[in-house]
Amino acid sequence: MTHQEKEFPAVSGLTINFKGIDFKKAENRLDLEVKMPHGSAKKLNSIAFVKDKDFAEKLKGLVTRVVFDSELEKLSKKDIQEIAENLMF
Repeated sequence: MTHQEKEFPAVSGLTINFKGIDFKKAENRLDLEVKMPHGSAKKLNSIAFVKDKDFAEKLKGLVTRVVFDSELEKLSKKDIQEIAENLMF
């Protein structure tokens, strides 16, 4: 079977850690746009880990799932597995 005959989804991931950056200061805020070279006709599955409820409201309809930092410690292994399975392509 050649590479072109295999059927599997292409997956991209990006993780950025902003330790020590105060985003309340205007000079530290990000305003960027990432354009994918070939786009996607289907809805992408994504998850956002947030602290701010106002920011979470702005994400409604843009991400598949929002998890608040206060929820992280309460998540069981089963909850985490369920989140991962629901976000799989």
